[in-house]
Amino acid sequence: MTDELKNIYKQHGKLQYYFDEKVPCDLFRGQSRSEEKKGFPIIYPNPGFTNKDGKIRPADVKIVERDGKQFVLGCRSISGHYRGISVFDKPNPALLNFSWYKLPAGTAIPEALAITQDGNDKFKPNHYTIAPKDDMPVELFLIWLNALIKCLEPV
Repeated sequence: MTDELKNIYKQHGKLQYYFDEKVPCDLFRGQSRSEEKKGFPIIYPNPGFTNKDGKIRPADVKIVERDGKQFVLGCRSISGHYRGISVFDKPNPALLNFSWYKLPAGTAIPEALAITQDGNDKFKPNHYTIAPKDDMPVELFLIWLNALIKCLEPV
């Protein structure tokens, strides 16, 4: 794995918000009832959708085709879309009717992933991202995410 994403955080003076060894604090992932009914894993790359009000929710990661195979593009920015899967440092009350799962602090982060802190507000849930460090086949990305899923605890 490369250090490209880590170096981007370093160049922006935000290295303190980049983690690739251990989960920095308890992190929480919500699962909607519809995701649960459809059998989606708790941590998965959401393909995006259009809300009832017409707003577009972009995909979590950018997926491209190379030689007939689907690849997830590695994260190459400190903000914006297509960076990875959302988690929070506390359950997000804005997400109603979600089941919540905790990824405990100190959990080893798989070598192909990084966790980035995207906010720093002591009164609201802070957004973090589980980001792919580099381009990889979708199947491999799902294997790395599954390693984290195995560590989740229901809240």
